[in-house]
Amino acid sequence: MRSEEVYGEPSMLKECQRCGTCCRKGPPALHEQDIGLYTSGLLRKGDLLTLRQGEWVYDSVKDALLVLPEEIVRLKAGPGGQSCSFLSEEDSSCRIYEQRPEECRAMKCWDPAEFEAMYQQGRIGRNRLIPRSSALAEIIAEHEQACSYARIRPLAEKLLQSADQQAAQELAAIIRQDEEMRSFLQERAEAGQEVLDFLFGRPLTRTLPGFGIKVERQGDGYRFHREGNARVRRLLRI
Repeated sequence: MRSEEVYGEPSMLKECQRCGTCCRKGPPALHEQDIGLYTSGLLRKGDLLTLRQGEWVYDSVKDALLVLPEEIVRLKAGPGGQSCSFLSEEDSSCRIYEQRPEECRAMKCWDPAEFEAMYQQGRIGRNRLIPRSSALAEIIAEHEQACSYARIRPLAEKLLQSADQQAAQELAAIIRQDEEMRSFLQERAEAGQEVLDFLFGRPLTRTLPGFGIKVERQGDGYRFHREGNARVRRLLRI
């Protein structure tokens, strides 16, 4: 982000004005340096969102749509927008400014070089925050195997090309498993939707439009529709 993009014309700023503009352009991804923010309890599971490997997202630095080559955990956006959930809209201040994530510290609107050099380095996934030997890690691994985008992508591509009933049935089974595993954790562990967004990522019914497929619930099953220009909509910024 350049100073002219924030203020409308070139600026001679040399320090943060705490205006909140960068916070409104999307929440930061977490890096290795940010693990302590989670282990200390400052960041909770409900504050985080997992973008899973294979998802379509919009990379605001590269100004391009891309498929995530690896998993990313980031802070959530506030309700109904893309501003960071820790931004106070009343005075444009950050509620965790003194302990803000590394990307936020590197972000300098007057000189984006530091941020652009580090934003893809050392980003972390769920396995850096959840002990690999835990029961929760096993459940996450089971979900990832059953509902991976590596399985979903070829099925979505078949449906975009033709009304392939076999592909539709397989995709419906994956969506059903995604929903069942979410319901299981909600019932057994009393995990709310805000926590599930971190543990399992966004529901497939919300991410499939990025692949050009809209999901409509029909009785106990699903109906699929092709979505025009879907990849330009409903995509998260990273």
